[in-house]
Amino acid sequence: MLSCPPDASPCRSKRLRPDGWRRVGRGSPGADGRDPVAVDDLACMFEFCAAYAVGVLESFDVTAFLRGLAGAVIRAGANLGGVVIAQNRDRERDREQAKRGRERADRELRIAAANRLRAPHLSSPRLLVLMLVAVALMSCVGTGRGPGGVRTPAIVTGDGAITVASFDFSENVLLAEIYAQALEANGFEVKRGLDLGARELVEPALERGLVEFVPEYLGTALEFVTRGTATATSDVKATHRGLAEAFRGRGIVVLASAAAQDANALAVTAQTAADHDLRTISDLIPVARELALGGPPECPDRPLCLPGLQGTYGLEFESFQGLDASGPLTAAALASGQVDVALLFTTDGDIRTNGFIVLEDDRGLQPAENVTPVVRREIVDAYGSRFTKVVNDVSAMLTTDELTEMNRRVDLGEETQKVAAAWLRSNDLVQEDPPTGT
Repeated sequence: MLSCPPDASPCRSKRLRPDGWRRVGRGSPGADGRDPVAVDDLACMFEFCAAYAVGVLESFDVTAFLRGLAGAVIRAGANLGGVVIAQNRDRERDREQAKRGRERADRELRIAAANRLRAPHLSSPRLLVLMLVAVALMSCVGTGRGPGGVRTPAIVTGDGAITVASFDFSENVLLAEIYAQALEANGFEVKRGLDLGARELVEPALERGLVEFVPEYLGTALEFVTRGTATATSDVKATHRGLAEAFRGRGIVVLASAAAQDANALAVTAQTAADHDLRTISDLIPVARELALGGPPECPDRPLCLPGLQGTYGLEFESFQGLDASGPLTAAALASGQVDVALLFTTDGDIRTNGFIVLEDDRGLQPAENVTPVVRREIVDAYGSRFTKVVNDVSAMLTTDELTEMNRRVDLGEETQKVAAAWLRSNDLVQEDPPTGT
């Protein structure tokens, strides 16, 4: 180990320790016990080498000079190697911590979604119990007496009401509220299971009868239910037929799709678009490794999200950050630069509010995503055309522009129930403010 000569060190002001050329208080030991070397410490070393060389030359001992210089260079190289190794270890540790963070966030999301089953808007305590004993659910269907004395199935929730559920993002909560209010205005008893969680929770709950009505999105639903074995396309009719077929053996009926659709989209800030000349998703290919992607925690497992971007476009981002489903966290992260690219929904009001740039899906990854109610067959059999007409009438009036505007109003703080009621009135689907149910 080199040592600083007490009589003529040019580095005395650096407060060096006697055991080497490392500055006091700088760095932390790596896995091999070696302190990383700071840049200024190397400068100090070379200052000493220069002084050492002068002394050697004065005594004309060239051999000693070269030996000392070679030793200093070798030790500096070894220490620099230690820095590189330590940095690589740090990067690996950071990647592992990020992976664990995503997994922890996903677990927390699922736990939170499950806890919502205890919430007041799902008043029957049997719902949580039935979720935990799902294996026996399909044998729990009996018969009961419905409206007007008609024999109807006693749905496993056991309360005689239609339980309308939604995923855990504001637009889907809004859609569920619109359909729920329309049904209530036409004499149906409705209970709400709003903001339940991700599709991974809600779809099994629908299949097992814990909830009975969900406003779905055509292409994503088909890809999810078939686990990617059926390919959703931009053809609305073909994708609708595929979803109906996929649900047929599961006791679920797919009702008419609305004209309104809400697809996944990649968005960037105007500054990022200008910096990298981004107009299409393909434009991300040469720069993706420098950019962080943000989106819902389940994105790495969804075929139309990160796997689809990798398969269709070959995109490999520098990192992924799990946020929310096109909600305020994602919008804030994109606007602040916490992430460079974000997965947002095309009807998200934050896109217009923040001036985000939506990149064109030039290779056609995203399929038709029309809003499409999916309902337990027992409900359709019980109430027939009186029920389906109410639902289909709502779907027939719903457009993408109107849905985008309603999202914007909710994002600005208007109550979801009031926005839903105003839209129903404006389209003559209800005559007065319908009750908001339980």
